[in-house]
Amino acid sequence: PGVGASSTLIKAHDPTTGRAVGVVHNRTSGYMTVTTLLAPGGSLMAPTAAVQSSLRTWSSVLDAMSTDEQIKGASVTIQITPGAGAALGDDVKARKDPAAPRLAKQVIDELVRTMPHATASVAPWMTVTVDPDATATPPADLAEKVAEALRVVDSLDLSGTGTDIERRATDVDLRRIVRSAYDPEVFNARDAEFGELSWAECGPQAADDDWETYAHDGGVSVSWVLREMPRRPIPYSVLLPLLAPGRFQRRITLSYRVLDPMEGEAVLEREIANAHMRAQATAEVKGRAKWSQRADAQRAEK
Repeated sequence: PGVGASSTLIKAHDPTTGRAVGVVHNRTSGYMTVTTLLAPGGSLMAPTAAVQSSLRTWSSVLDAMSTDEQIKGASVTIQITPGAGAALGDDVKARKDPAAPRLAKQVIDELVRTMPHATASVAPWMTVTVDPDATATPPADLAEKVAEALRVVDSLDLSGTGTDIERRATDVDLRRIVRSAYDPEVFNARDAEFGELSWAECGPQAADDDWETYAHDGGVSVSWVLREMPRRPIPYSVLLPLLAPGRFQRRITLSYRVLDPMEGEAVLEREIANAHMRAQATAEVKGRAKWSQRADAQRAEK
């Protein structure tokens, strides 16, 4: 669908659990993508030491992925959907005791009336892209390639990162994730409705590219781009306002791409060379480099 027109969706079965799992196969590159549904714990009530420990463990997971030649990229997506309140109201209404004290019923009715404005459902998932052929003995057929991709994803240990693995996403889950990106209203539709969709039908049925917006089925998407990373340490709490419930559904994705050795070396040389050239140019004019430029050079080398 859309930019993924060269891909196809495979319904496979995880050999370790026997459950159905969806695998997206890029027929152009041969890469395979597996998505894992997560259940993260919140950090607001957690001790700072526990959150920092989770961050260190997550850093180790990224380090392990960067040294695995078969892993070509990964991303973590968190979708925040505002609570409509209908489900909460129906649940409370079905469980309310008619013989309850009047004050208790007034309190619970007030909670039902006010809570939907602050509630939200959170759906997080992690996606890993694998090259099953990047081994000494490449798999012989498509089934072995799928098994190899699942094996690589299963080798990633997320314990200690502050999240639990719910399960591998099925082909129906992937149709839901992709289709609801263009039509957010259908995210909570029944599985049977997505099971009837073909992979090509999961993309936008109609879309309009504008200069700053992307209008599509059921909504308008706007993206913001981070041009440059801050030059100081970033606290984990900096993303909390972005992840808080709001008026509209949001998807926040952190993408992780592994640089191949040649590209990584070029980036390294460019960063260090640019920092030293700026300092050298200033030194030739003013007799010495600025302290800020020296700090830039040290940061580039680090």
